[in-house]
Amino acid sequence: MTPIQDSLRLDLNAFLLRNAVTPMQSLTDTAQATAMFYSVAPGDAAALFVPDAQTPDTLGPVVAAILARPTGPPNWQLFIREALVLPAFGLSAGQSLGAAVFCAVSDPEDQTMRWVVWTFGSAARSIRRRAIDPRFGLIIALNRISESEAEDPVEYRTRGRVRQLQFRTPSPYAQHTEVRAANDVPVEGYRMDRMVDIVSAVGGRVSDTTIGHVFGSRSFKYRGEVACIDDLVSSSEVLMTDFRGRGYQRDFSFIDRYGLVEDEDRIFRLRQLLSEQVRTNIDSVDVLLPDERTDSGDESTVHFIAFPGEKKANQGQTVLTVDMIAQFAAHSSDDAFLDQKLRFYDSQRNKINEFPILECLVAELIDGDDRIVLFDGDFYRVDADFLASVNTELKGLPLTSLDLPFYEGGVEATWNRDVADALPDKFVCLDGQLVRLAGQTPFEACDLVSTTGALIHAKRKGRSSTLTYVFTQAEQSCQLLSEVPNARQQFDDHISAAAKEPDTLLP
Repeated sequence: MTPIQDSLRLDLNAFLLRNAVTPMQSLTDTAQATAMFYSVAPGDAAALFVPDAQTPDTLGPVVAAILARPTGPPNWQLFIREALVLPAFGLSAGQSLGAAVFCAVSDPEDQTMRWVVWTFGSAARSIRRRAIDPRFGLIIALNRISESEAEDPVEYRTRGRVRQLQFRTPSPYAQHTEVRAANDVPVEGYRMDRMVDIVSAVGGRVSDTTIGHVFGSRSFKYRGEVACIDDLVSSSEVLMTDFRGRGYQRDFSFIDRYGLVEDEDRIFRLRQLLSEQVRTNIDSVDVLLPDERTDSGDESTVHFIAFPGEKKANQGQTVLTVDMIAQFAAHSSDDAFLDQKLRFYDSQRNKINEFPILECLVAELIDGDDRIVLFDGDFYRVDADFLASVNTELKGLPLTSLDLPFYEGGVEATWNRDVADALPDKFVCLDGQLVRLAGQTPFEACDLVSTTGALIHAKRKGRSSTLTYVFTQAEQSCQLLSEVPNARQQFDDHISAAAKEPDTLLP
């Protein structure tokens, strides 16, 4: 295919379409309405007018989609104009464009045909999230980072080290965290719980000095030189091979504890279950505002949220809760509300983006014998062997020797008070007594404290998110009490004030 005069160094961004998804089906409805498709052959780009059902064999190995987007005139437009031989591309006054180049490649795992799509400008926002593999870029980036030390062990000691890390914590409070380090840091150096947190993106240095730094999430991003469409085709084949590599398992095998659910029948069933959970059992579902996915190119932050049917002029919601979504879902008899789009605006009421409700939810679901988690609009099955190993480890923990009364129903606070009242020489109730430190969120040191010095956190048996919260609470309490003198002093004061026996002492 026709090369341009000189290769250009571009910011490259590659996605992988899911099985059976064609280039036409991968675009959003808005993008499809304005997109022009071309079948790319050596020295030529022929306009395409084909239905969605077309296969790679009839489309040809390379397809390009040209989209109108309000962006500036970057170098990639010169590349697209000359590489595709489109003399008028990008020259219209006051108009700049986006482009997506689809390359058909063979999947080395099962030899099926897959589409790798390269997006330029704002075209990344025109790709349906449900159309792409959510771990394509992540796996490639981890494989490249894991291989870097083997390539040059003297200069690059980066195996298992990353400079950027994004992960989602599903419980006790759903949240998205992004951390950056000044240097390449082992994954153990980040404050991430690899047992429960789900890695969504990584960035780091690789041994290929022509690339230097890579970033992988749903897409794979790096800076490289291209001179023609053939360069994108050959790079697509390399990326597909890297995606199927397993080198990352040496340092990052923990990410495989969560496997993507791709069976459409099961996804349909999980959507029904999620809909029921939203309407009737919202403790297992939470909301994440999609600030990290706005792709607005600036520092815009979500300030206002509008539900479907709300006018922009009237929208004034500044928070989004599961209760609000449950109220909206009450007007739908099935799971259709999950595909309804929420609109997000900045503080000046300028629209930042919009996302389906499904992509703004996180949840834990039980489907048969499987535990399923939802995030970023995809369902993941938690590996059964991983759950078994956790259960085995928990069984090995010693049980307390404290003689605690049996729980016979009622609320936790009542049980805590009853224990301290019945055994005042053994327990002091501190339920609801908070330790307050400057610049920190007030915390509860424990529910009960034993005269042996044991701190007791009481929680009624329930969901895994409740159990996770107990662990987080206990860890924070022990750390602050042992490291901050003021925290220990307040703790002692609470004990003195609450003790039923005036001579109660702790070791």
